[in-house]
Amino acid sequence: MKATTAMNPMHALLAAEPELWRLFVKASEYELERPDRYRCHDFGAGQLVREPVVSRWLGQAGYPWPDFPEGREFAICLTHDVDDITPPWSHLALSSLCFLRRGDWRQLARWWRWRCDSARPSPYLNFEAIMEIEREYGGRSSFYVLARSEDPVRRRYELSRLGSQLRAVSAAGWEVGLHGSYFAFNRPDLIGEEKARLEDVLGATVGGYRNHYLRFQTPATWYHLQQAGFNYDTTFGYNDMPGFRNGMGHPFQPYDDHRRRAIELLEIPLHIMDSSLLTAGGSPAGAWTIIRELVEQVRSCRGVLTVLWHNDVFSCPFKQSSARLYRQLLAYGREQGAWLTSGTEIWRWATNAGIPAERSER
Repeated sequence: MKATTAMNPMHALLAAEPELWRLFVKASEYELERPDRYRCHDFGAGQLVREPVVSRWLGQAGYPWPDFPEGREFAICLTHDVDDITPPWSHLALSSLCFLRRGDWRQLARWWRWRCDSARPSPYLNFEAIMEIEREYGGRSSFYVLARSEDPVRRRYELSRLGSQLRAVSAAGWEVGLHGSYFAFNRPDLIGEEKARLEDVLGATVGGYRNHYLRFQTPATWYHLQQAGFNYDTTFGYNDMPGFRNGMGHPFQPYDDHRRRAIELLEIPLHIMDSSLLTAGGSPAGAWTIIRELVEQVRSCRGVLTVLWHNDVFSCPFKQSSARLYRQLLAYGREQGAWLTSGTEIWRWATNAGIPAERSER
């Protein structure tokens, strides 16, 4: 594995500030007994997680953040995790209650047929509907799909049945990335195998990654993804709180503080996930307040805000408040001059700007 001869300029600036450096490299996460799920409150981060303190400091210190295309002031990276294609039984039960309350017997019957007849197209097979929403606002996104149906929570979908739909997504200019399975985050063999499966179905190289349930081991998962040939990861966020896990409102090259070397990968940190957003906000109105706060935080430091809305949200009758929040986010982002784009486009932008910086072998 290659190693850097020196820190890149961003690392060198931060290394001179010990507190910021420990936050940036997430030194507190290196020795965890359960390095699989990171919850904000486990570290007592509190309100601090809602501020991109490292990105802001770098800007004040004169770090030259690159310009965005077409003179945009900041970017919003739009992403979707495709956890389910057929509504699970829990969704079917809650959706049935919604339809019963409305007296909508037609939709009730359709949902039961969708769930019980695998030959029928499912309401969660909705890539084109999501893409159409994004077209309205001039945006594109990334879809991270599972390549393995085995899961300790419930069995997922068979990737092989999605080939034509995924190829259509890619042909339209949206990204298809890998949603690593539950156990993949610390299993390089599974990561490589799942990447190969998806590339075989897609007929193209896959460069983007996010692990299921945001399971991640700092810094080991970055090394596994580098070894597998991924361009970037976008798992690095909290599953119980919107915010900035290591104070970064920008993509960055990870650094291994134990081995004292940069890792040859781009991290596009995750800041907002639909489910934790509503929990933190307490209501759609409270969630919208958080969205606006984080958009303004990232806009003020000319950064990249990464958001995750699961595909089922857009078709699920009891999650329509989340779907409306996504539309509000797109409208507000466009109004504020954001570049609404996918993970792979953010990677291209960052790579062209030298993030990660060029590396050389010892």
